[in-house]
Amino acid sequence: MFYLNSKPKLKLLFGSLIVLSFLFLGLNNASAVGNAYFPQDTTINLSGSGTNYTVVGGSDADSVVVNTNNFVVTISSGQTFTITSANKYQFTNNQGFSSTCNSSKSTLVLTSSVTKVVTVTPDTNIVLCSSGGGGGGGGGVVLTTPTPTPSPSSSVTPAPTVTPTPSTSVTPTPTIFPALVKSRAAIVKEATKARDIALKTAKQQYQQDLKATQAAYKISLKQAKADRSKSETKAAQTAYRLATKTALDAYNKAKKTAQATFQQAIKKK
Repeated sequence: MFYLNSKPKLKLLFGSLIVLSFLFLGLNNASAVGNAYFPQDTTINLSGSGTNYTVVGGSDADSVVVNTNNFVVTISSGQTFTITSANKYQFTNNQGFSSTCNSSKSTLVLTSSVTKVVTVTPDTNIVLCSSGGGGGGGGGVVLTTPTPTPSPSSSVTPAPTVTPTPSTSVTPTPTIFPALVKSRAAIVKEATKARDIALKTAKQQYQQDLKATQAAYKISLKQAKADRSKSETKAAQTAYRLATKTALDAYNKAKKTAQATFQQAIKKK
């Protein structure tokens, strides 16, 4: 009689797919709206003034370039980039974004419905929400809309220096937050590679199962003919068809799982 047991091989196949699925899901947490994503508070230091500023966790942008006395942020629609100064310095910029402040810090929030390149030059000569020294009331916000307009002309003067020297500008980016910036292209590439490995493994397993099924069927059929038993021949054929269908179903399910895991891995959060 012919008995075909494909369950151990199917268990190995599903076990491999389960491990690969967990590897796929690990990629999901790396996705972000922009290529420069900050999952936690990150300190930026401007070496020209020796001052530190904090990029608030959850901020994202297309790119962030840190220079000696300023930093350049490229933002697109749907992105928000927030930075604070514990010294409450005013954030002068070339796009007219206003700074706010409270008793502990000053804050600049960048957001736009279109792509903008914002050059931010903190003015260490202007402290926001500071107490006044003369008559006429206590401290207040020094920031007004006209004030940033003349100030950037002197503060942003170094900006043309940044433009002809992009190599100097790009260098600080990986040294400040190398582990926090991961491009979406890299995420898709990794997910694609893992999916292809899963599909290849599933196909190899299917081919092995099919080969083993055919070999066992030939042996059973040969024995049935030798015994001149029609019932054994019919049983061998039935078992062969069932085993072949089971192997194919497992293969199709593995392909579907690999594709679904790939889509989940590259999905934007």
